Amino acid sequence: MKTLRQAVGDYLSLRRGLGFKLKKHEPCLKEFVGFLKKTGRDRITTRLALQFATQHRRQQPAEWAARLSIVRGFARYRSGDDLASLKPWTYYVAPATGLHRCFQNEQARNIIRVAITTAEYLFELLRFGQLLQKILVDGGSEGGVEAHVAWG
Repeated sequence: MKTLRQAVGDYLSLRRGLGFKLKKHEPCLKEFVGFLKKTGRDRITTRLALQFATQHRRQQPAEWAARLSIVRGFARYRSGDDLASLKPWTYYVAPATGLHRCFQNEQARNIIRVAITTAEYLFELLRFGQLLQKILVDGGSEGGVEAHVAWG
């Protein structure tokens, strides 16, 4: 099995070969490997990834999310070699509060499904509001309302 440092080099080479610039990735992943060595671990876990991403308290939560995203991408790549490493989780770091929460893929899919349903509902309300405005403003003249209702 490759060392983490070798795996980082291979990962960056692969991604750069696909056209990604990855300016922040290399220093972040090197720092992550150092963090793992400092903690005495050689496997990537969810807890260690979160600790690493949020360790600099002066950073903005958006930066924590970016660091976590970088580590998560590497962990997905690494999971092909090391099946005991981080499983594919979806992370959310709330921008305003800095609070973090992990969701398993199925939980994330359910949250996205609810968000899409809510968005569709809001879109329907918007269309209804536009229809109502058309009725109130121009009385639905020239068959505009009928066409709008038939189209919807």
